[in-house]
Amino acid sequence: MKTEIESKLKEYIVSNFFSGDPNSLTTDTELLTSGIIDSISALEIVDFIEENFNVEFEAHEVDKENLNSISTLSDFIIQKQT
Repeated sequence: MKTEIESKLKEYIVSNFFSGDPNSLTTDTELLTSGIIDSISALEIVDFIEENFNVEFEAHEVDKENLNSISTLSDFIIQKQT
């Protein structure tokens, strides 16, 4: 399940925000701190997650702790789905 979620997230991020070699984007690549995504694209990712994974972010959950890597995003999704 986690691998499938990470795959969908990576595909979305590569298609919309990442301009480098897709193979260099790992599940642990820091998205916010490295500048791959900014505050606007973070909100777009939140929207994508809510629409595609049937989870809802609370305002306080839209932060670096949950959004900084594909791995943390997938952990958040799994936590919200259980």
